[in-house]
Amino acid sequence: MKTLKYLSFLLFAFVLSAGFASCSDDDESIDPAAIVGKWEAVWSEGYEIDDEEPEYNDRWSEEVGGEFVTFEADGSGYYQNNTQKFSWKLEGNQLMIDERYSTEVYTVVKLNASEMVLEYYEKEDSYEYYDKTTCRKVE
Repeated sequence: MKTLKYLSFLLFAFVLSAGFASCSDDDESIDPAAIVGKWEAVWSEGYEIDDEEPEYNDRWSEEVGGEFVTFEADGSGYYQNNTQKFSWKLEGNQLMIDERYSTEVYTVVKLNASEMVLEYYEKEDSYEYYDKTTCRKVE
C-alpha cells in the first residue's frame, strides 16, 4: 500500500510539473519594430527530403554570407540590393513574407537588436524541407 501511495505521488508530481512547464511565455509577442533594418544571413542549417527523388536529399549546417534582406517600417522589404521586393507582416512569432506569387511563413525563434533566427518548415506528400537561418543586423 505504501508503494502505491508513493507511485501515486510520483505520478501527481510528474503531471503537476508538466502542467507548469506548459505554461511558459512561448506566446510572448515580438516587437515588429525590432525587425526593421538590413539583415545579413550568417548561418544556415536544415534538410531537404524527397522520397520520390532521393538523389536530391540534402542536409546542411554551414556558414553563409552575402545574402541580405531589408525590412522597412511600412511593411515593405526587399532581398539583396532592392532586386526582389516583398511585403511583410509579423503576428506573434509568425513572420509572413508575401512575394509576388507566394506567401512564406517563418517562425521567429529569436529577435533582438543584433540577431534574428528564423525557422521555415514545409511538408507536402513525400517532400519535406526545414531551414533555420541566423541573421545579424548590419544597418
